[in-house]
Amino acid sequence: MKKTWRQLLRDAHLEHAEYDEQYAYIKNLEAKNKIQGIKASKFNGREKPLYQEYKIIQKTKDLSFYLDELKYHLNPHINIEYYAKHLETYDEERDYVTKLSDFLDNHLNLLDIPVSCNERSFQIWQEEKFLKEKQGKTILKHCNIPLEKLNYYETVEPLSYYSKINTAPQTILIIENKDTFYSMCKFLLSGETKILGTEIGTLIYGAGKGVWKSFSTLNIIAEPYLLDQNNTFLYFGDLDYEGIYIYENLLKYRPDIKIEPFIPAYRLMLEKSA
Repeated sequence: MKKTWRQLLRDAHLEHAEYDEQYAYIKNLEAKNKIQGIKASKFNGREKPLYQEYKIIQKTKDLSFYLDELKYHLNPHINIEYYAKHLETYDEERDYVTKLSDFLDNHLNLLDIPVSCNERSFQIWQEEKFLKEKQGKTILKHCNIPLEKLNYYETVEPLSYYSKINTAPQTILIIENKDTFYSMCKFLLSGETKILGTEIGTLIYGAGKGVWKSFSTLNIIAEPYLLDQNNTFLYFGDLDYEGIYIYENLLKYRPDIKIEPFIPAYRLMLEKSA
């Protein structure tokens, strides 16, 4: 931070004082190492020269007293190495760190039960969005506590699906686009059982990239017949780079499920585009 010599005088209400008094005041600030003249700004042209601008010297706040707190008053699950080297950061984040420490001291048993991200955030910091949208993950990183330790799950938009049959095994078709999902639903509701020669028991709306996270809820919200290990999963989305990217990442999110592209639909799409 820098100020002109006139701003320094206005701060001290000396803008109307005699120049000798003004000069003495600024030189006294220099002597006390509170300001430093900026040579590049040049002098003000007076017989007793002052620099046009001065750098305000900010004294480093002594935070060494925090070391005792870090070493002896925080829960042992918190790794203090980062904060011991960055006391200014600890000073800024201390309220959140001590809340986390208090939670680990008195409510560690709550981590045995998985809860939603917002609920865990409220338990620890009394702010339900702190972990997901604010500083929560940064605080955990500084404390060297992995996210998995908090034993929470993300709440995402649930899967939308329509089941023609509720028996297993069956073929389940995941569809990237909403219009295609509704069109195929209407087709099955009209009494049809096969789509392009393949008998389809359930249609799942993937919602584009949303399928990555929403598909992770399948084990939570789906009926038992959808979880049968003998079910066949097919996928049908856009035939472009993004559509392929969505499909490839879906495979990464659910490596436990074999999901094949719905080849007849892609072939027909290519034929129609021609």
